[in-house]
Order: sequence, then C-alpha cells, then structure tokens
Amino acid sequence: MTDKIWLWADVGGKSGQEAKLAEVKRVITAGLDRGVMPTWGGRLKPEQIKLLTVYVHDSLGGGR
Repeated sequence: MTDKIWLWADVGGKSGQEAKLAEVKRVITAGLDRGVMPTWGGRLKPEQIKLLTVYVHDSLGGGR
C-alpha cells in the first residue's frame, strides 16, 4: 500500500502522515472491492482499528 505496485489503495499517493493513516484506516474499515480484502469495520472495535492502522502503516515504512 505504500508504492506503485499496489493497485487498489493509494497510500503512497497521499500527502502527509495524517492522510496516509486515514487511507490505511479506510482500507481496513471498508475493505477493498474486487474481493481482495474483506470489510473489518463491523468486526473490530474502533480502538482495534486504530491500533491495526498504526501497525500496518508503521510496518510498511510509513512511520519512517
């Protein structure tokens, strides 16, 4: 989700850390169409989504 290889989520194209985090959160919460990622918004609590968002963002190099 952080480079041009990713087809459905444009995290790398967002300007600023807040916009990048918001894009990761959007993907986790709403999922991605085309059957590539399920929706997690109804399965996880908001706190869990926040923790997962930060984890995914940082593990993909967004926090550096």
